[in-house]
Amino acid sequence: MLFIHNFLYRTSLLVLLVALLFSCKKTEEYAKEVNDYPYLITGEIQLESIGKGLYKGLQRSYLVGDTLTLVGKFFVDKPGTQIRVGSQTIQPLEKYLLPHGINSYTKQTEYLDVLRFVITKEMGLGAHIPLSIIANGQTLQAPDISIRQFSGSMHRTDTTLYVEQLVNWKPNNADFYRNNGLPMINNYSVTADGAIYFGNQTEIDVCKGGKIINLINAGDKFQENGLLFSIKMIAGNVVAYDESTLTFSAEVTEDVPEAATSYIFRLCKMDLATRKVTTLNRTLVTKGPVTVNENGGPFEGAVGNLKIVATVLKTDVNGAVYFVNNYSTAGTDHVNEFNWYKKGLGPSSYLGQSSVYSNLCRVDVGGTVKSLFKQEDLWIGPSPYNIPGFSLQMTFDYVISPDGKWAFCNNQINLSMQYSFASYDLEHDEIQTITGFFSQPYHFFSYDTSAVTGIHEPALFVYFGLANTNYLSNFLYTPDGDLLVINGNSIAAVDLANKTTYCYAGTEMGLLGGVPSQDKITGPAKDIYFSEPGTRMIGQDKQGSLFYTGQLDGYANGVNFYRLYSRK
Repeated sequence: MLFIHNFLYRTSLLVLLVALLFSCKKTEEYAKEVNDYPYLITGEIQLESIGKGLYKGLQRSYLVGDTLTLVGKFFVDKPGTQIRVGSQTIQPLEKYLLPHGINSYTKQTEYLDVLRFVITKEMGLGAHIPLSIIANGQTLQAPDISIRQFSGSMHRTDTTLYVEQLVNWKPNNADFYRNNGLPMINNYSVTADGAIYFGNQTEIDVCKGGKIINLINAGDKFQENGLLFSIKMIAGNVVAYDESTLTFSAEVTEDVPEAATSYIFRLCKMDLATRKVTTLNRTLVTKGPVTVNENGGPFEGAVGNLKIVATVLKTDVNGAVYFVNNYSTAGTDHVNEFNWYKKGLGPSSYLGQSSVYSNLCRVDVGGTVKSLFKQEDLWIGPSPYNIPGFSLQMTFDYVISPDGKWAFCNNQINLSMQYSFASYDLEHDEIQTITGFFSQPYHFFSYDTSAVTGIHEPALFVYFGLANTNYLSNFLYTPDGDLLVINGNSIAAVDLANKTTYCYAGTEMGLLGGVPSQDKITGPAKDIYFSEPGTRMIGQDKQGSLFYTGQLDGYANGVNFYRLYSRK
């Protein structure tokens, strides 16, 4: 009996020992499996040991150009590791190892991977962009993220808006502009990060970080394919929204035989990282006269095959460039030796000259030009050329929406010199809406309950007028499709399709011009006099900050640049 008891005891002990050993093996295999599996930290963690402070967890909403940080175990030292955002496999901008305690399996210091990379539009735009991590043979699906080009609008008055002056600028040759009655700036644009590129007939500059940096001057020489050309007069410029390239148009001088009988224009693109210049189009304008009239056209096609003198350059976030083509044909009844561009007078100086195309064009990223609008002058009638596009009575005052889907242009002028504008759907080649002459009532949304500064009426008359000092527009499309209009002393946001409006900045009563306290140039937006003579809106950065200038022909004091931004 004792033998049986001992046998059963020893057998049970052996079974328990085998089970224990098997269990330990399973536990070890499980621990190894866990140790070999990737993971992502979505909550807060300190990164002070690598000099990065507090990581506040995986953010879910990003703008193009933002930096996304991932913290976790991604086995970046092993082959096959991939981080995918949308359809893009990304390469980290920076990567670090973060000490994170002792690994319970290896008994050694555990390190987390910290990866940082830049959000691009190629990853996709929208609210549900997938984020996945492929590491050590496993796929980890992270929470979806949203990617947008711009910060969204409140669609109501933001009471925290504030204006700061960025810089004052005055060209060294201000007397040239004073003596010829010209604005000191005739083209400007802004990047996603708020850098302002601007220029005139003799230079192109950038305002960045509170400083002015000179880029191009009349007299600068460039070499391309072994040929040298020099800038004589700058006709226009625009910067890509991502600040990768600068497109500029200029009259140039070249040591070639045709320079004796023709003006030479180039439309160029500069790589801003390398300063390398590539010519998109080179056009000869005959000085004249000639014995046979030159036929107009072609007006569309490959950019390098057309005759182009590009002015009033603008762009959209997709990289398309818009311009007014002011090429002038050679004829027996006129000569181009009056040099309509010599002093850079701009498109308004040759209104009524039938030899000038004056059509508003778009060149896409593939280099194909489309004629969007043609000019039919009030006094001389239709253009003699069969130019494609909608008819406008003035092409030089136009606004393009950031996404390139909409254009706001002067539609008609009546005999009283009042203006009618229209918004055009560029995707479907149709008119969206036409404004009335001079002003038009819009349904008004009031968000100010004050009896002093609020408008408590159902309608507001919005004034659509042209810039009074030069051909730059005093309108601006927001990324959400509203049109910003300086109205009275404030800025109105107008929904053209639904005929509604609200006060974007300033005070509601300021839209009627009647608030005495609204007389400042910096400070809270409710105190700003936005109708300072010559005020022109430049554009918005990805955060929604609005950049604008003060008077462009204040030759004694120069030009002020301002930023209107939210303090939320």
